[in-house]
Amino acid sequence: MSQLGLLVSARFLPLFLTQGLGALNDNIFRNALIVLVTYRLAHEAPLPPAQLAAVATGLFILPYFLFSALAGQLSDRYEKSFIIRKVKLAEVILAIFAAVAFALNNAILLLLVLFLFGTQSTFFSPVKFAVLPQHLDERELISGNGFLQFGTFLAILFGSIMGAMLIAGETGGTVVSVLMIVVALGGYMCARAVPHATASSPSMALKLNLVTETFKLLRFVNQNDSVFWSVIGIAWFWMMGGLYVTQLAPFTKFAVGGDETIVTWFLAVFTIGIGIGALVCNRLLRSIISSRFVFLSAAGLSVCAMDLWLTTRNAGVPAELLDLAAFLPQPTAWRLSFDLFSLAFFAGVYSVPLYALVQARSDMAVRARTIAAGNIVIALFTVAGALVTTALLAQGLNIQEVFALAAIVNIAGALVIHRQLAATA
Repeated sequence: MSQLGLLVSARFLPLFLTQGLGALNDNIFRNALIVLVTYRLAHEAPLPPAQLAAVATGLFILPYFLFSALAGQLSDRYEKSFIIRKVKLAEVILAIFAAVAFALNNAILLLLVLFLFGTQSTFFSPVKFAVLPQHLDERELISGNGFLQFGTFLAILFGSIMGAMLIAGETGGTVVSVLMIVVALGGYMCARAVPHATASSPSMALKLNLVTETFKLLRFVNQNDSVFWSVIGIAWFWMMGGLYVTQLAPFTKFAVGGDETIVTWFLAVFTIGIGIGALVCNRLLRSIISSRFVFLSAAGLSVCAMDLWLTTRNAGVPAELLDLAAFLPQPTAWRLSFDLFSLAFFAGVYSVPLYALVQARSDMAVRARTIAAGNIVIALFTVAGALVTTALLAQGLNIQEVFALAAIVNIAGALVIHRQLAATA
């Protein structure tokens, strides 16, 4: 089946839309929250805005540590479309809860809702990836994961822009609340169309000691070398990708001298790049699940990141921030845009086959728990990357230098991952 045929098929389209609408809602809420607290509720917030942004990210990630063990068990224990429907119904309830928090203008309540959205995402993540191999043939997994990645990043982009823009109006809280409820209802209706997927381990007894089960969960990843190094590769991707995306706004302001319009431009370029990379991956691999492009794509990512440093290391920053109209005519504008597009393109090519490897090589009986364990590893890497980045900036490195250093480290890390995956092929 062609890639377009797969996208519109009843086996895949409902899941694609369900995932995309969920990512859209997460980012509408998260960015609306950050803008609202930064500009309107700063006096009521428990922390300064800069620290609060970091705390918000932490609150969204924390449930992956706390509840991944239970999420993996539920996704293996019960029929998967049933789990998807229940998780998306919970999103509708959370959207209503968010509307109440916006109406009350309560920063603490909004942060609680963000934590609950992170919890909802924790329970959705293992089931959405575990269900793919039950609905798709192995030769369709690259395309399926590519479409999911493309849709997710597109939703992140639009959600980020919509959340920040809509909350700025006088009735911003109401507009965002209504939009979130509509999107959540749309996601639930799409979830109802996801085809039946038999439970992988229907006789498994649920175990609620989450600390013990979390450590047991990590053993699922370690049972298969191919799965283990694929998970490490995915975690590496999110750590590196998180660095470049989260530092994009400071890079734009302090290295380029640009305002928010240029940040949005760079985000759009990045999103399009990673989406095209994810979709092109299937053609490059000819639908064969393989890690052969892992190192080449990681090397391409690093080359582009190094050029970001070369382009801006001696560039003077204007006294007044440039807007997009003033930036694009400059000779460096298109070089920087091309670097970001290409960096994201190589990231898309790098990550998609690793997801497919985890799905294809995991034992079906424990596939969701294996993916849930991978989510814990991804969260660990993401937090570690954020801490290291913060420490480097605190030591006096500028953002361009951090980008360059990360590019060098990325080459070394990707080489290790590639060699280990090649040894397990």
